[in-house]
Amino acid sequence: MQFWNVAPLGASLLVSLGAPAPLHIPHDAANGVAVARLAGGGHEIVIVSGGLYRALRSVDDGLSWEVVVGAGLEIPGAADVVYHAGLNPQRFLIGSADGVFAYDPATRQVAAASAGLPAGDRDIVDMDAPAAGSDGPVLLVTSKGSVYAWDESAGGWGLSLATGLSTRSATVAVVPHYSAAAPPGPARSMAAAVNGALYMSQDGGGTWAVSSQFPTPATGLQDWIILAMAFSDDYDSSGAIVVGRTRQDPLYGGFFGEGELWRSGDFGATFQRMLAVDASIEAIAATPPDAAGTRYFLASGGYYGSRAIGYLRSGDGGVSWSDHGSAQDMSLEHGAGPYGTDVHGWLKHKQAFAVSPDFSSDGMLLSARLEGLWQSRDAGLHWLQKAVRSDRETRDAAAAFDLHGTLAGFGSGYGSAVVASSMDGSQDLVLGPGAPTAYLKELEISPAFAQDGMLVVSGEDGLRLWFDPRLPANNPYARTGWVIPPLAEIGTGEHFRGYARTLAISPHFDARNGAADQTFYWCAWERPPMRTEDGGLTYTALRRRTGGGNISFVDQMAIAPSYDAATAAGRTDVYASLELSGDLYRLDDAQWTFVARFGSIIMGIVPDPAFSRPGNPRLFVALRLAPYVVMVEDHPGGATVTPLRFNMPSTTLMQSLAAHVDAGPQRLLYAATWGAGVLRCDLSAGTPAWEPVGTGYPSWFVQKMTLSPDFANDRVLLLATQYGLLRGEDRPGGAWTPLTNESWRDNVAPDFTTFAPKDPANPQPDRPWHWDEVRAADYAGQLRFLSVDAGVALWDGSYLVGTGYARRLILHTASGPGMGSVRFAAFDYRTGALLDQADVNLATHSATLDEAEVQLRWPRLAPALLRIDTKLDPGETFLFDGVSFIR
Repeated sequence: MQFWNVAPLGASLLVSLGAPAPLHIPHDAANGVAVARLAGGGHEIVIVSGGLYRALRSVDDGLSWEVVVGAGLEIPGAADVVYHAGLNPQRFLIGSADGVFAYDPATRQVAAASAGLPAGDRDIVDMDAPAAGSDGPVLLVTSKGSVYAWDESAGGWGLSLATGLSTRSATVAVVPHYSAAAPPGPARSMAAAVNGALYMSQDGGGTWAVSSQFPTPATGLQDWIILAMAFSDDYDSSGAIVVGRTRQDPLYGGFFGEGELWRSGDFGATFQRMLAVDASIEAIAATPPDAAGTRYFLASGGYYGSRAIGYLRSGDGGVSWSDHGSAQDMSLEHGAGPYGTDVHGWLKHKQAFAVSPDFSSDGMLLSARLEGLWQSRDAGLHWLQKAVRSDRETRDAAAAFDLHGTLAGFGSGYGSAVVASSMDGSQDLVLGPGAPTAYLKELEISPAFAQDGMLVVSGEDGLRLWFDPRLPANNPYARTGWVIPPLAEIGTGEHFRGYARTLAISPHFDARNGAADQTFYWCAWERPPMRTEDGGLTYTALRRRTGGGNISFVDQMAIAPSYDAATAAGRTDVYASLELSGDLYRLDDAQWTFVARFGSIIMGIVPDPAFSRPGNPRLFVALRLAPYVVMVEDHPGGATVTPLRFNMPSTTLMQSLAAHVDAGPQRLLYAATWGAGVLRCDLSAGTPAWEPVGTGYPSWFVQKMTLSPDFANDRVLLLATQYGLLRGEDRPGGAWTPLTNESWRDNVAPDFTTFAPKDPANPQPDRPWHWDEVRAADYAGQLRFLSVDAGVALWDGSYLVGTGYARRLILHTASGPGMGSVRFAAFDYRTGALLDQADVNLATHSATLDEAEVQLRWPRLAPALLRIDTKLDPGETFLFDGVSFIR
């Protein structure tokens, strides 16, 4: 297969629409983290999130992640996770909005663990577990203010404290070295805080006493609440417990918070305030002794605006505190604060620490927070962010035959723009150079792709088009490569701007000049659906609802094959669902008509491939809740809905649907689940049933699914997954095959950490420091970037580090006058051995300013620590546009 070369310089049409669009913020928020020592050596890390990735596990120090799935864990949002080495078997317990789940790292099995929790009291807010070697219980607190303790012998939870307070501001703590055989006292101590009131027990939860200093529950946002606390590792002798209090700033309100750290040194009898900070206190942990014998308390808070505190640490039992300058470690975070996140509500303030089981020798700590996952290797002095979402992640998928008749797959990347691959997996590449944004949402491909070569993608910066440079520029833009369409509103001339989330293309679209149908639809946050009929030159907003009123943002859209752009009567059978709702609508030219309402969020819509009017107005809808899949027949007199659950288990989290009708009577429906693979149902069978598709399905989450345009013959399915495009075949023995082996990690990726020790403005040369950012426009069109910007080092000795699996690395930079020298090196992540190294003088690499690549390679796939060191003479710079990882 002859795959695409990058478009020649200047081949992209960039329409100026005023101020540059903002950078996308990679969303990788985490709410909970726990770590276990594995029987065969090493650690397993589990993180949970109320956002996209639910629960993930890593056994390679966070270099790669797999989903933790089973027993319905993926359906509710996860709030917290703990690991208890004293259980038999040892296991992680994950608290969610619908109970607790147990995950056994030895078997990788997930089981429900909510026995003893009443059906109406299973919404978990916080959990805690004692240290290894303890026989103490796991504690949890629910949104009804109930505290439960896990009874291992009974295999269930027992109510320990009922406060009767409705809460999202609660936390629990159990003394690290709990002993069930000890008399009442320090070794059987527990604590619970609900809405700011503190309760303590010294008899394992048999009786509780409210603290005389913190007795009153909060009633308003500006009252003090307690979100975190911890007993000292040596509590039996020191009597030290630290409590973190938080409230909304009375002066500024909003997300601005104030925090306090209070300490007791007399087993909770009295507390003294030790520190006040201009940030909320959201997590506290206590460590065992480090290599020098010092025990620590750690505390972390909200990172918002100018009120950034680092990781606070105390080495004297909570008496004195300092962040030791670690706030600078988080200064590179593009997503700092409550807006850079895919979690919502109270989970924005949910943080957690995890202490390595081998802390005394490795000093390793983990922190889960709104801004992602962070790790310290020196007992909390320095911190680096670890990537959770892969640069190979794809959020949507499409397949088409190219001009040579070769079947190719495309994915909208989360960090790598568009990834493309031959379906046999022999070749893949990133359509990156000149891509206006690296972080995309949905992708549609022209049905006439072999002739017009057009893709349309949506993302934070709106809509972008790409035209295959191997074809003539026979399109409205007379260009190939990346194009930013003007999208001028008919009547006002206003250019569309916004985060385009939803996208659908006419089944008869053709981008070639003179074609009859150049229609696609899209929708953006806080905007109505929109339609272009000229390939993106102009658009019309479609906000009217039949019967009056307006329609708002829709998060699912699909167009039936009956669509006809030529007439008003034909511009129908475009289906959409209101955001986060069960309301299904149909477009009738310029207004939306209500079709049906479901008692669940709509996750996907797919019209029957044989959709027609009046004979077969049938479509299929995926739902978040049971019955999971329904068939809708949209007749003029009213829609009929038929559940298609059949044997689908109640633990299914639907993500996407696809349908196929064979030449014979067979009608096939495919359902992609979040982390449990793809299910297939033959609707024409006498007894329809769902069954798994393919073998060797990886433990990755899925976002979208599509079928090959030649599915009747090749039976190929294509998934957009956590690690790129995944190809499957619906035939006996058909195996799932990853296709995305190349990614282009953008310069803003969370895993890249920059340093500039010689920058005079840098107060701490040993800590991360922000490099400047430049845009392609700053170079008068001489350079093309992946996304809108690139990093630039201005100071000699600046360097950058990152990690990932690869067998080849490509540094994307610039060469020519004014560029400095660089050493690009890769080391084995586990052993530190040098894998490859290159030294390049970029000033002499090219006579004129131009894009440049520096490559490293080694014989086989390996976990790599990459480092880029600069040598800059006065006036020289180094431009960093990311690194391609080839696996």
